Amino acid sequence: MKPLPRPDGKALPADSRVHNLTLVLRKLFFDGPLSRADLATATGLTRVTVSDLVAELLSQNLVLELSKRVKGRTGRPATPVVFNPDAYSIVALDLSDTRNIRGALVNLSGQIVHRRVDDIDSVRGENALSRVNAMVAELVGKATQPILGIGVGSPGIVDPYGNLLAEAYFGWTGVNLADVISKEHQLPCHVANDANVAALAETIFAGARGQSLLTLVLAHGIGAGLVIDGSLVQGSGFAAGEIGHVVADESGAPCGCGRRGCLETFISLPALEKLAGDSPSLADVGWKTGCVLAPIVGALNLDEIVLVAPPELVLGSFLISMKGAITVHTLPSLTEKLDLRVSSLGQDATLIGAAALVSAEELNLL
Repeated sequence: MKPLPRPDGKALPADSRVHNLTLVLRKLFFDGPLSRADLATATGLTRVTVSDLVAELLSQNLVLELSKRVKGRTGRPATPVVFNPDAYSIVALDLSDTRNIRGALVNLSGQIVHRRVDDIDSVRGENALSRVNAMVAELVGKATQPILGIGVGSPGIVDPYGNLLAEAYFGWTGVNLADVISKEHQLPCHVANDANVAALAETIFAGARGQSLLTLVLAHGIGAGLVIDGSLVQGSGFAAGEIGHVVADESGAPCGCGRRGCLETFISLPALEKLAGDSPSLADVGWKTGCVLAPIVGALNLDEIVLVAPPELVLGSFLISMKGAITVHTLPSLTEKLDLRVSSLGQDATLIGAAALVSAEELNLL
């Protein structure tokens, strides 16, 4: 399938058809099922244009027609059209754990249909890359639908082309991971930072209610993904959201970066697991986290902050104290509607986010 170009700004005449196809597909994905008349009203396109676009999407199996809707008046009943989540499968990989590669086949609605885990606790370099490719090949072999693409969530700094600019786990710094995997399997491959793909998962698949979202991923390290006004923010050096080494308390423990008291030393999963059940200590690190996040909330006027972490560690005193610190350090108007929650995707946030990355790049669903 040929990717649909992203409709940024005013579409040129040559791009108008793919622009309009994207509008219709997005509308059906997020708000369907809808009749052709409903789509025309929602998109501002003519009914004739919408009917033509729906016919093309039907031919690609990206949408399906449902049974005709019965109306309470005379006239031809409308036929609802719905996005088809099983038109394609996506191969998704989560590389955020130093001990395991996690992979899955995911459908277009973000549902995992097959899982795979490979223990690579001591495997690095080319050997680890071979294991990644072996997992991809196995997952491709399990697919019963065409593969839309391969998505990878990786820790570290990743540019939009899939180059790993800084990667600490597997020794792949300087590797164009997207290119390597794509050439091996002859499929489109997209690679992004693990926190960024988790933010995409919340936006595309988990029903994020607003347009400005920060996803805070607590793992071996920590990272944040930002979606602002519906677009993923990566920064000039593709390192937006790297807040793990913001100093939260200079009297804190030494950090691997050479400084003391970085946020990562307080709220990485290993650090939080040591505080399990200790409500006052969890409240203390929650407060420190809120103090780090408050300037971000103030600068960006966020709608939501979503934590990707075990609920038993962050629900309760941690989250309450974190919200309290943000409230104290920002204007009340910025926090009265701010939604702080734990991701409903659990440990699958990065895995499903890798699939969201493919949907965003190949189908322009963001």
